[in-house]
Amino acid sequence: MQDLRAELLSNKHNIGDFEFSRHGFGTRLEAFLVVGDGLYLICNNTTQSMSGIAKDPLWLSAQVPFVEMSDLFRSDPLVSAV
Repeated sequence: MQDLRAELLSNKHNIGDFEFSRHGFGTRLEAFLVVGDGLYLICNNTTQSMSGIAKDPLWLSAQVPFVEMSDLFRSDPLVSAV
């Protein structure tokens, strides 16, 4: 989580916002998406860094559904039952 720790803890992100780490690798946190008030979707790839993932030509097309998903959370955020 070290690569995105400052961003994750900054409290400057709104629901639907996301951040990517270009240098995360292994079991490190490569991305997060704010899905609700204090709720985050954490994304990682345990075999490649974001640099490696971004080299794949499919990466550009994968960004479209990710942005669409972020828009869905922005318009209908998750709510914690706790």
